[in-house]
Amino acid sequence: MILTELSCAALGIAVISAIGRALLGWLPPGELGSHRTAQLPVTWATSYLLGCIAIAAATAACALARLPFSCAGIAGFGAMLALVRVLSLPAALVPRHEVLSERPENSSRAWFAMAFGIVAWAAWQMDVTTETGHWATRAQALLSRGSIAGIDDPAIGALATAPFESTSLAFLAWANGAVSSSAARLHWLAFAIAVLLLSERAMATARRAPLGRRMLLVPLALALAVAATADDGNLSSAALIALLVCGLVAWTRRADARGLALACLSSGALPLTRPDGWVLGCAGLIAVLASSARPSTRRALYWSLGSVLSLMLLWPLAAWTRGIPWFDGEPLAPLASGWALGGNPWLAAWIAPVWIAFGAALGPISQRLLHAPHAGVDASDADRPRRDLAALCLLAAAVAVGALLLIVLSGQPLSLVAKTWAPGLMVQAAPLAAVFAARGLVRAERAH
Repeated sequence: MILTELSCAALGIAVISAIGRALLGWLPPGELGSHRTAQLPVTWATSYLLGCIAIAAATAACALARLPFSCAGIAGFGAMLALVRVLSLPAALVPRHEVLSERPENSSRAWFAMAFGIVAWAAWQMDVTTETGHWATRAQALLSRGSIAGIDDPAIGALATAPFESTSLAFLAWANGAVSSSAARLHWLAFAIAVLLLSERAMATARRAPLGRRMLLVPLALALAVAATADDGNLSSAALIALLVCGLVAWTRRADARGLALACLSSGALPLTRPDGWVLGCAGLIAVLASSARPSTRRALYWSLGSVLSLMLLWPLAAWTRGIPWFDGEPLAPLASGWALGGNPWLAAWIAPVWIAFGAALGPISQRLLHAPHAGVDASDADRPRRDLAALCLLAAAVAVGALLLIVLSGQPLSLVAKTWAPGLMVQAAPLAAVFAARGLVRAERAH
């Protein structure tokens, strides 16, 4: 029985990845999406998250048009896009020349394996209750009746039941016909692996040494492991943040047009995961626009506006047209995370390491931004470009300011907000903390 459930869930992951890969082919040319053997895992992670974004956007569009949700319909539309893309080949060419990079050694591979082992253990140990969990109720409603929770049920605030998590789970349970705990575990594991792969890719794009950047994946994996649940959506937001950071570094470091598109799309999709996704999504778009070079500002503005219109506004607009409230009257309830309220005494010990590394990197990064490179630095030196540094700082500052504004507007005591919302927000932003720490603390690559 478990083997059948896992096989059906794996088929669902393959379908979502295929939809995302078809959409990735329509984006501007860039490095993310390469079919080289070493880059296939990152290509899968990008395709899987892009497929989840597309499915959530399609669900929001169905809610706006008052149509039922259909896995078969969405999959068929993705197949049509893939067919049109294949028939319209050749696509835009991508330069084959790659930046020389340092080869990873066995020690760095061991740290990489340790990080993946931590998230695999967390997925195996996660507590899943298919009978009472909100994730199961919503996903099963999508499968059995095409009912879109939060839109069809006026008693639930629409923004508190955004469709990203439930639609992804519905696709993983589609072949089986019923939501299972095995599908939830595999779903969580797929997102966690995508976070690790995309965060490592962002560090590699910033040309950090393999050993140092992969050591930082271990505290990142620990922060993800504490949120091993399918109910709160923290990991979905963390995965989109990892895609945002990866695209932002590629755009500011190498002027990668596909990185720009992915950074904007992931920012626009963040409100489809949780209510606090509005803070993170707006922060991402602000960082993209503010860190873009002046000649590229118009292109960044077009992608930002496109993501707002096609992703951010669909779900609240669908709720507004039906007279459904966006919130259910409890401002902290949609922001809280169940795992953070469980009284785990080791909670801080799991989340703190990656943020301690973030704090340690503030000094070196500030020094590099405030002081011009000395005359002896070669133009090809890996540490000479600093636009990606500024972009990461802008993103972190925008997230902090947005969080403070939300705390003030909620009107709740700071201690209560810190207990209910802060742990979830720190897990969601953990990929940003890891990449930021790598940029400040890990030495640059030495090309061989």
